[in-house]
Amino acid sequence: MRPLSLLFWSALLLPPTVAGLIAWRTHDAMLAEARERVHHTALILREHATRVLEAQESVIDVIDARIADLDWDTIERSPEVHALLQAVARRTPHVDGLWLVRPEGRTVNSADIFPMPRSIVTEREYFQVLKRQNVVHVGRMMRGLLKGNLNFNLSRRRTSQNGDFDGLILVTISLDYFESFWTRVIGNEPEIVTLLRADGEYLARSPMVDPLPPRIRSDSPFFALSAGRDSGVYENASLTDGADRIFGFAKLDGFPAHILVGMSRDAVVTAWMRQTASLFAAALAAVLALGSLVRLAQRRENRLSEEITHRLRVESTLVAKEEHLAALEHSEAARRESEGRFRSLFETLTQGVIIHDATGRIVSANRAAEEILGVPAERMIGRSSTSPHWELCDGDGRPLSADDSPIELAMRSGALVRGLTVRIRNAETGEHRWLVVDAIPRFHAGEPRPSGVFALFSDITERRRGEEAQRLLVREVDHRAKNALAVVQAVVRLSRGDTPEQFAQAVEGRVGALARAHTLLARSRWEGADLRTLIEDELAAFLGIPSRIAIAGPPVVLAADAAQPVGMVLHELSTNTAKYGALSVPDGRLRVSWTLEGGTGALTLRWEETGGPPVSAPTRSGFGTRLIRTSVESQLDGTVDYDWAAAGLRVTVIVPPVHMTSGRAAARASTAAEPSVSTERLRHRRILVVEDNTPIALELVKTLGDLGCVVVGPAGTVESAAKLAALETVDAAVLDVDLHGRSVLPVAELLEARGVPIVFCTGFGEIQSTDARWAAARILKKPVSPKTLAATLAGLAA
Repeated sequence: MRPLSLLFWSALLLPPTVAGLIAWRTHDAMLAEARERVHHTALILREHATRVLEAQESVIDVIDARIADLDWDTIERSPEVHALLQAVARRTPHVDGLWLVRPEGRTVNSADIFPMPRSIVTEREYFQVLKRQNVVHVGRMMRGLLKGNLNFNLSRRRTSQNGDFDGLILVTISLDYFESFWTRVIGNEPEIVTLLRADGEYLARSPMVDPLPPRIRSDSPFFALSAGRDSGVYENASLTDGADRIFGFAKLDGFPAHILVGMSRDAVVTAWMRQTASLFAAALAAVLALGSLVRLAQRRENRLSEEITHRLRVESTLVAKEEHLAALEHSEAARRESEGRFRSLFETLTQGVIIHDATGRIVSANRAAEEILGVPAERMIGRSSTSPHWELCDGDGRPLSADDSPIELAMRSGALVRGLTVRIRNAETGEHRWLVVDAIPRFHAGEPRPSGVFALFSDITERRRGEEAQRLLVREVDHRAKNALAVVQAVVRLSRGDTPEQFAQAVEGRVGALARAHTLLARSRWEGADLRTLIEDELAAFLGIPSRIAIAGPPVVLAADAAQPVGMVLHELSTNTAKYGALSVPDGRLRVSWTLEGGTGALTLRWEETGGPPVSAPTRSGFGTRLIRTSVESQLDGTVDYDWAAAGLRVTVIVPPVHMTSGRAAARASTAAEPSVSTERLRHRRILVVEDNTPIALELVKTLGDLGCVVVGPAGTVESAAKLAALETVDAAVLDVDLHGRSVLPVAELLEARGVPIVFCTGFGEIQSTDARWAAARILKKPVSPKTLAATLAGLAA
């Protein structure tokens, strides 16, 4: 009887015990699976949110580049800018609105129906942040005034040439877009998705609740975990409904924001309880069955012992089979769900995605890849990634060999290839596009080599074009600086004077005229420019000899978009004639004339040189010639014709009438005569000189010595200047503002504390400082003539 009694108690205790152990293990497994799922979903959605914000940043870059040469008044009045904003908003599904904000905080243009809402946004967080810092700012969630929908914004400063705050560009992103996308990706599962700023404020949530709290709780584990890692999982009570949830988070690359995916812990536990109830029901059934069998065995011990053993074995087999089938069904459902999510994300990514097999051939491509490459996916499938059809080149434009392509590198090394810049041919348009490619090898379990490669790429063609334009601008600045030096050299060589003083005055006057010509050209970019003024200022160094220069033509005012290119053409022609043409010799002559065609209104400008060195057509085109052709033909849509006659160069430039304006020309630079002062009061005055440019310092020392002053210095560094200012007795000081990249203001503060009068000498025309006491400081703009310096110091001495 003892074996049967033991068997009876085992029949009562063993099934519940086994069921309990299975339930305990299943509980931990289901929670672990839930944590893995929310973490994985957060990583997937992070890529989408990052690309959306990168797309908005690219929109800002495009708009910034398009309005770079426009002032705020032009932007506010420009229907073209408004049309640009609307076109960008229509073509970009993520964009809800676009706004341009002046430096004083007033909106001046937008992508809405009314281009100039004229709102004041100085109290908005994004305006205050961007006024202090030059960053890309993710703004708070707010409700739009016109549409009434919830949105948040991405904004940054408008690019400024001097680095100051010059207003901002703002793009708003509707929460409806993220909610719709997340709903498609996640489906009807008991999950929530949240886009948070780094400070915990809500940016977007799916499903949306009303009212939505402004931020998550300050005691949330999110802050401690996100401070030290890019992604992770934690559990916490939800702020909206108090329910315990499992949260997975992932930080967006390059932006102060996180994706949070939350799954109800109660839902996981409920599912576990349903499964556990079924398990214990089976255990109870087993207990009843086994108990009955044991009781029957006790009555028929000898006859039924083998049958009882057989039944127990059959029961164990059935339970194992049911568990195995349930696990297979669950795994298959998870696989189908994962594939659906991947396909949804694959098709909605703004990045191009192409999947390659182990041989490097394309097996699939998303819609973004089709648009960027100009080839339908069905025509890409089966084609090799290294096919000559793509005309692959590296970041420097050199042909890329098959072994060096991103796909082959990832396949060969089995490692991630990130951020490789390539150029590829768009088959639809024939143009070449620049891409940034990430190649990600994919592995099958147990295989040492990749079974394929995922290629993710973004189109950076516009950014590359901007970089090329920037490099051309740097070359142009370098070229114009050298040309300016060449003109100064010609002025010095051609100037005449009976005495050294007269010679110096002639050179100083002409160099000053060149400086005023550049000032007028800079102003004309915004206000229009008088053609005669541009010509006279470019030839100011030679106008002192009327018999050599002839200028004739009716009044013509160039529009702002034409002033700079026409000025550049005149500058190049003036430099060329001073270096090699008619004005490079004493007997040379130049005639500049222009007419307005009666029928078309086009401007015809003629440049005619005579009496210079023999002329012949050049064998190659230099940068100056290309710059002239680009300025006239590309920027102005005009024509330029060279006649290399032996008697002298003749150039004819035709500018369409659209580049003329009836407005008033920009004001000319002042040419008032230099003051005549008495320098007697400057004799024996001790003047501190601070200047880091040796030739300028020596010139100041000589000029002050000629005025009878005693020079202290010169000092070329902030340290040596501060030492002289503290120890020497001085009556006044002449200070260069910038000393090898460091400000001279600490020395000025020391001198001011001692009561020493100060005059600043700088090429910038103003002092960059937040200290109001320097706003009214005496400033001399380089180059400075001796008479102007003497008058200023005499005023200080008085």
